[in-house]
Amino acid sequence: MTFEHENLLSSVRKPGRYVGREWNSITKSLAETDVSVCLAYPDAYEVGMPNLGLTILYDIINRDPGAVCERVFSPWPDMEAVLRESGTPLWSLETQRPLRDFDMLGITLQYELNYSNILALIELGGIALHASDRKEDEPLVIGGGPCVYNPEPLAPFFDAFVIGDGEEVIQEIIDFLKSTKNTKSTRMDKLQRLSALEGVYVPSLYEPAQGQIKRRILADLESFPPPCRPPVPNLEVVHDRFQVEIMRGCGRSCRFCQAGMVYRPIRERSVPTVLQAVREGLANTGYNEVSLVSLSSTDYTGIVAATQELVGEMSRKAVTVSLPSQRVDAFSVELADIIGGGKKTSLTFAPEAGTQRLRDVINKGVTEEDLMRTAEIAFASGWRKLKLYFMVGLPTETQDDLDGIVDLAYKLRALAMEVVPKNEHGRVNITINVASFIPKAHTPFQWFGQDTLETLRDKNSYLRDRLKKSYLNFKWHEPTMAKLEGALARGDRSVSKAIEAAYKRGARFDSWHEYYDYDLWLAAFADAGLRLEDITDRTRAGDEELPWDFIAPGVSKTWLRKEFEKALDALTTTDCLSGCAGCGIKCQG
Repeated sequence: MTFEHENLLSSVRKPGRYVGREWNSITKSLAETDVSVCLAYPDAYEVGMPNLGLTILYDIINRDPGAVCERVFSPWPDMEAVLRESGTPLWSLETQRPLRDFDMLGITLQYELNYSNILALIELGGIALHASDRKEDEPLVIGGGPCVYNPEPLAPFFDAFVIGDGEEVIQEIIDFLKSTKNTKSTRMDKLQRLSALEGVYVPSLYEPAQGQIKRRILADLESFPPPCRPPVPNLEVVHDRFQVEIMRGCGRSCRFCQAGMVYRPIRERSVPTVLQAVREGLANTGYNEVSLVSLSSTDYTGIVAATQELVGEMSRKAVTVSLPSQRVDAFSVELADIIGGGKKTSLTFAPEAGTQRLRDVINKGVTEEDLMRTAEIAFASGWRKLKLYFMVGLPTETQDDLDGIVDLAYKLRALAMEVVPKNEHGRVNITINVASFIPKAHTPFQWFGQDTLETLRDKNSYLRDRLKKSYLNFKWHEPTMAKLEGALARGDRSVSKAIEAAYKRGARFDSWHEYYDYDLWLAAFADAGLRLEDITDRTRAGDEELPWDFIAPGVSKTWLRKEFEKALDALTTTDCLSGCAGCGIKCQG
């Protein structure tokens, strides 16, 4: 790090966010590599460092002797001010190179409320904000991640997007960059060659007549071993543990869940692969906790074998094992007991809706009997803290559904008072977390509109007033954030003007309450000649062309529409674990 960089860091909070040099970070000489890539996560270092997708790509690229991959995260507002005042371009962690000096800037599109940060990353890195304005020597800016399933709101700022799994296509992109290095290939030549790769969408070249952009699907998860030597953060981060992805995809078919739709089919790693990755990863990092990651870890067929083996082995090393997702059933409590080693912290479940009718509408596959039986086992086994997640504003929701959330909370409280010894009643803690429904692309609910902001606020207030009781805690997600996320998730390319206007008005870190400003965003939409409510509140017709229809995620639009119709009649669909639902994805086996 140069004296100039060190001098800049002396005036910002948490300079450790920008210095790099972490244990296991990789630095290569430019003389020994042909292609350079910088991977960017558009949020603070503490949020971006644990991202598993970034870790996977960092490992794959750096395994190539002819390529180097470095990292960058969004600078905190104090750091952005210092960079702008000094005229210093944002740099990578590993070698402090300006972002403009890389061959490719890869940006993870993880969350819609990070969009203003994306624009800041590009411009602070010394790169032209609009793809159409970039010069021949500027890096290709390529996006990937969950939000690319509707890339249109960000299309003017990106040269290309990768749709789907990145393990195979990232090597294809690296090979392509090598082949064009030190040649007379123009930027247009590169974009045309990129667009020929399966799963790559180049907005400036795409014509609907070309057909749909097919998502890349990694058929065999075993063919790419989990990264076992990730950089260890300099600072405390949000998920400070070693992670191993044990399974990709989810077969539960919840109609509101985008991840459950676009990450199909289910693909598993073998138990020996998981165990070996855990052992190597802990030895290489020094972590004292490992998380077995997937969308529904208790559905992993090897979960009992893996957890029993790990708990027995890791308990001798004072290493804990955790699961990020749990089903509402007795098996989840049994599993939590196994991995907790007798330690009782809290259990988290997501019924999502307060009545069986509405749970059938969303195809949740959970009954009140499931929840009460699971809670009874948990309380009887020594668990005293229970967290439950619900949504308000779900399609077809009525007052009875809201009252159902309240009734469930009080039934759980009464159950706890009955099962838990009286001298431990004071330890019982039941938390009801409520978020607002956000329709997402490529789900059966993509046609539904959101409740108005006033309606969402009224529903939250109604629940809050009825759940202000002893042993019950009520938490809710800010409804205006849900409205903004909904507009960015379902907007067309015209929404890019609102994003740029918000960025120029100073929007940054919109997922952080201390910086989030809804009025600023309303003004930005007005600047763009748009009304946010026109995007969020309107229900789409079944034959309407949607902004993301040209993306083919594998699940067919016809099947999604059938699921929409079944939802209106509160009819359920079998999960993939019990039988094929005919969604259009070609599964193995």
